Amino acid sequence: MTGHRILLVDDEPKVAFFFQQHLELVDEGYVTKAVNSGEAALRELKAQSYDLLITDLRMPKMDGLELLRRVRELSPQTRTILVTAYGANSVWEEAEKLDTFRALTKPLKIHDLLTAVRDALQYQQPESKTDSESPLSTKELVVMTGDHFELLARRIEGLRVDVGARTTVLADTSGNTLAYAGAWDDLEFSSTMALLGSTMAASGELAHQLQYKQPIHLSYYEGPPYDLYAANISNNLFITIQNCNIMSGLL
Repeated sequence: MTGHRILLVDDEPKVAFFFQQHLELVDEGYVTKAVNSGEAALRELKAQSYDLLITDLRMPKMDGLELLRRVRELSPQTRTILVTAYGANSVWEEAEKLDTFRALTKPLKIHDLLTAVRDALQYQQPESKTDSESPLSTKELVVMTGDHFELLARRIEGLRVDVGARTTVLADTSGNTLAYAGAWDDLEFSSTMALLGSTMAASGELAHQLQYKQPIHLSYYEGPPYDLYAANISNNLFITIQNCNIMSGLL
């Protein structure tokens, strides 16, 4: 047990709670506290010491950068991590000036967050403990929350309706599902997405080797009983459609 104290700051309670749960589930002895404003964070720091503070950038009244400035004055020994979906160069430069240990961008992989936390606390997980032994597998898990997730879910459902598919799925090349709409049939969902993800990842690596700037990779698997279509939409994200009669609606 490390006993490291970590303060999480996000004006979306669900996001702060999500991070808190994952930090506690890795079973590394972290003592966590989640608050929903910069003002509440400063009150916590005045009441007791924290080894690490993790804050969102955009918050009402006091944003993440202002909070980091106040933390440097109030508790200079506390290391800080900034999390934001708005990664302008000026933000990174200001965060660096404030001795921020690391700046992470959303959508955020929990694996990256945990790595940053361990690095900030100078703590290394014992080599004998593997991902499979951990109470929660966090490798390559992507965080998508709040308004961003709701908008994404609506887009995925809209695409399903537009092309007449039974199911549409947005996933990354590690096979992790970010959002889906519709009903998946009898195929084993996680295995199917992992196989499709590995195909997309291999295609992306080949495109990199051939120095293609904007490669498009399409895969089509014809049944019966299922027709599956997959198309990349970035270097590590792809869309899968099940039981669709035409691909043109996606392109």
